[in-house]
Amino acid sequence: MIDPSYSDLAMVFILFAIVLGLSLKEHLGITRTFVYASLRCVVQLMLVGYAIEYVFALNRWYFVMVVLVFMSVVAAQAGAQRISSKAPFLTGLVWVAVFVGTLVDTFIVTEVVLKIDPWWNPRYLLPLAGMIMGNALNSGSLAGERFVSELRNRTAEIETMLSLGFTSSYACREIKRLAIRGALIPTLNAMFTVGLVHLPGMMTGQILSGSSPVTAAKYQVVVMFMISSTVVITALILIALLRRRHFTKAHQLRYSIL
Repeated sequence: MIDPSYSDLAMVFILFAIVLGLSLKEHLGITRTFVYASLRCVVQLMLVGYAIEYVFALNRWYFVMVVLVFMSVVAAQAGAQRISSKAPFLTGLVWVAVFVGTLVDTFIVTEVVLKIDPWWNPRYLLPLAGMIMGNALNSGSLAGERFVSELRNRTAEIETMLSLGFTSSYACREIKRLAIRGALIPTLNAMFTVGLVHLPGMMTGQILSGSSPVTAAKYQVVVMFMISSTVVITALILIALLRRRHFTKAHQLRYSIL
């Protein structure tokens, strides 16, 4: 495995300079944002790298759990910011959906598919759970925002159905389908083109670390199904929680939080 030195790593700023130069030349208006995002990206990744290396060295299950809980809290806060709703405890709703979606898929992958030993082995658990959590965050925020926006745009239709005696669950059935389909689009596109158009991160990382391409492909198969399951589970949970927040027990729409 090639371990780039910090001087080698500095050469990647050639790519940074290309983007920065094109942004200035074309007046894209993203220079400050790109510089800030780049600096934050480097700092976050390096800090996380050293932190995980420290967790590897400690090799204790409770440190692994602390890292995972911290990751889930950050994911919930980021996801809640992408959903344009005034629902109370929105961050908590996102956290529940992300945490449960991550927990279910992580358990199946690590305990049933890969059978890692011990179950908290950080070399496997942290990267897999992080990958699952990242996709849970993306799918949850996409589905949640789509659900809220459709709810806002179709209030007349929903009010009509409610006035005819339908429950809020039934009235939101089509909106729920649209939200989940929208959250699944990136995953489905990736599943159609994986291996043919691009080699995903897991497979590329395995190959770069010296694993057999066939072994890397096996891991990537696990990852693709893991992601698709996470998307659906997280989206369904979050939409169910959002629906409960946006309707009263008497199935009346709460306009104050839309």
